[in-house]
Amino acid sequence: MASSKLKANPSFLHCQIRGKPSPATPEEVVRQSVVYEMIHRLSFPKSLIVLEKDLSNLVSGATPAALKRRFDVVAFFKDPLAGSLKPLLIVECKATHLDEKALAQLLGYNHFLKAPYFAAISKARSALFLRNGNQWAPISSGLLPYPVMIEHLSKIHPDRSLRQSL
Repeated sequence: MASSKLKANPSFLHCQIRGKPSPATPEEVVRQSVVYEMIHRLSFPKSLIVLEKDLSNLVSGATPAALKRRFDVVAFFKDPLAGSLKPLLIVECKATHLDEKALAQLLGYNHFLKAPYFAAISKARSALFLRNGNQWAPISSGLLPYPVMIEHLSKIHPDRSLRQSL
């Protein structure tokens, strides 16, 4: 997942979303590789990607402890029926291996954000899941292109013309 096109020096990476250098921690290297792939290979609109924010920035009505939790990456889509942005994909980045704890963390974030897609990604492995109500299932070993995710949602929810999100 690492990309040679990331602007880096030994201690900092250029963050394409924040527009400034970020310390090159092992997890940040994974996160910036994911962001690079999302924007340059998978056609995610840069303006619809948010990095490392407290849940309190997106959710109200949860406990203060839950709202202090920080997600790694969230990509949004324009919901034509609601007339607003909604979470499309949550990504949890790990510097080490993926395990049940990482999945539990991701499910915890998605309990509040209710994104239809969520992914856990490390240097060695990635997994993409689809949520349908309270059910979820793995659907891919990597992220899908943004237009494919939107098209898939259009098939799941034919009452919404989600193609306007492209």
